[in-house]
Amino acid sequence: MRVRFPPRAQRVRSSMVEQFPLKEAVEGSIPSGPTNMDRERIIYSQVPKEVWDKRSRVARVGETLFGDESELISGSWDEANDFVRQGKGLLVVANHPTLLDGPRIVSLLMVNPEFRGKRIVVPVAQHQFAVSEMLNKITGAELELISVVTPDTIRKKPELASLGKQGLFEYGRRAGEVLFQGGIVILFPQAERRPRIGEAQNTDKSVKIIMRIGENKGIDFGVLPVGITIPGVDPEKARGLNIGRKAILRVGNAFSRDELRDTAKVTGISTDAVVYRNLQVLVDEDYR
Repeated sequence: MRVRFPPRAQRVRSSMVEQFPLKEAVEGSIPSGPTNMDRERIIYSQVPKEVWDKRSRVARVGETLFGDESELISGSWDEANDFVRQGKGLLVVANHPTLLDGPRIVSLLMVNPEFRGKRIVVPVAQHQFAVSEMLNKITGAELELISVVTPDTIRKKPELASLGKQGLFEYGRRAGEVLFQGGIVILFPQAERRPRIGEAQNTDKSVKIIMRIGENKGIDFGVLPVGITIPGVDPEKARGLNIGRKAILRVGNAFSRDELRDTAKVTGISTDAVVYRNLQVLVDEDYR
């Protein structure tokens, strides 16, 4: 994946402190230096060197396969790396317009050496799980794939509707565990492929669930927004593989769990809605 910085005039800032004038509300919420427990979390979340090497190859394969470009908003990796280096977990949130968003996000993360040694949890729609698991084994990436029954799954296999809560429970449990250990959790808050981000609905509560897990168990973590756009493709027609089309992944500035919570309180909207608005500024207008 080719990583580049957009021209200064085109850079957008996804930091909530800048999108919402809430400096007073969130001052002091940036994580402090690592404690002994933080160092233990770093140890627990590291993977064997051979896995780190295989993940390096995943990054190169992803670059060749997708030909995507990643635009780093000024300071993006630095802020995300700060959380990881301090032993904090990282929740990576992204919109979900296409079939290959999961592999694209994983490939993007593998480009950053700071992330390769971390446990990585990835939710996968149940009807796509077998293929994803096979690819995970072939590449040796050792991602922690969690099968989740999505609305798309139910439309394809109505008999699986009763398993929805089971998959979400396991995803939430594993997410809490990995974030506590300083690992990475990928989350598509829309829970299914949608052409546009839009506004968060009352039923969109995935970010809220992760936040509640973090607060109940005292887990601090960073949130890294990533916006996905397929240039020149109508979002209504972007659901599939988009063979021959490259994506642009814009990486925003990471913010803390406390910043997310306080922003939601001050603005009077849900944490999911705050995340949606941060994703909207990272995609082209027709994908918003």
